Amino acid sequence: GLREEWWPNGVKALEGRYLRGEREGLWSTWHDSGALRSQGRYVEGLREGPWSEWHADGSARCAASYAAGRRDGVWRAWHPDGSLAEAGEFVEGLREGPWGFF
Repeated sequence: GLREEWWPNGVKALEGRYLRGEREGLWSTWHDSGALRSQGRYVEGLREGPWSEWHADGSARCAASYAAGRRDGVWRAWHPDGSLAEAGEFVEGLREGPWGFF
């Protein structure tokens, strides 16, 4: 069923669904300001596909892809000022190849 959580100020903090006791489908979280914090999908309780996170000001924090609950594919993370913080690739949950840290 549906799971929702709220910040003390009344702003929604989390929304997602459970199916047979596992997280399933789209899950979203919000900062207490109401700005979106994270969003992505679960399949049978594991992260799957693209996931995104944002800083409290709405700027991008990170973008990743998951396969069967493990990071898999390009990973990017940004500082609050919008400049690139990290860049690289994951393969089956492990860092692969060159990575940059800025």
